Amino acid sequence: MAQSRRTKGPRRVLVDDKKAFDAACRRSALRAAWAKVWQNAGAAGGDRMTVYDFSARAEARIGTLANDLREGLYHPRPMRHVDIPKRSGGFRRLTISSVVDRIIQTSVATVLMPFFEEEVAIAAKNTCKKCSGRKSSAFSTALSNG
Repeated sequence: MAQSRRTKGPRRVLVDDKKAFDAACRRSALRAAWAKVWQNAGAAGGDRMTVYDFSARAEARIGTLANDLREGLYHPRPMRHVDIPKRSGGFRRLTISSVVDRIIQTSVATVLMPFFEEEVAIAAKNTCKKCSGRKSSAFSTALSNG
């Protein structure tokens, strides 16, 4: 197994890759991520599995997913591409991840977000210096609320 490393960067608290990975692979983290994906619903990805299909065996699928991630057996599912017509003409390509991939992405984002919130808030504040104080405050509030 690869040696755990700490991600370098300007932040005060460095991310321990192994601990972050283990946290994102916990069944409890994947269950919480599944709840968010279920709430957002969304279309099926390239594997055509819907949130309703996943929900039929959610607990078993989450257990298998946690094990596959830890054992290095998980491979991302194919993405689905849909062309959405624009009002101005032409199309915009929309890429849809599978339900399982969205669960993993949500779990990883939830684990990593606390490490980056302060940096994002500072960057947002600096970006919004030209904005009115009300806009900057609203933007910072939106960031802190997720």
